[in-house]
Amino acid sequence: MATGARFAVWLVDEGGRRQGCTVADGELLSAALERAGIIVPQACRGGACGACLGWVEEGSVAYPHGVSRSRLDKLGADGGQPALLCRATACSDLLIRMPRGWSAPCALPL
Repeated sequence: MATGARFAVWLVDEGGRRQGCTVADGELLSAALERAGIIVPQACRGGACGACLGWVEEGSVAYPHGVSRSRLDKLGADGGQPALLCRATACSDLLIRMPRGWSAPCALPL
């Protein structure tokens, strides 16, 4: 992955609502979303509580700042790729399903 790369991140909720933003290489997904006015549920900002849990439908994420591998394995036991947005960075363009939704006080275009 090249330094300076940017990726598109799209969230989709259970009702099919979509909202997105761009994220810089190495930037935490939650930080990029907040910068774009998209507020995902969060409590601990360390990956332990699971409030920011989403499911990667397309693309892939990494955890360069660490996250419990056993926690990810447990979350993904039924299949699917879990994404803890407070700790995850993008490795590609992403589509993430957010069962708990998000709030967007100001909708900004991608």
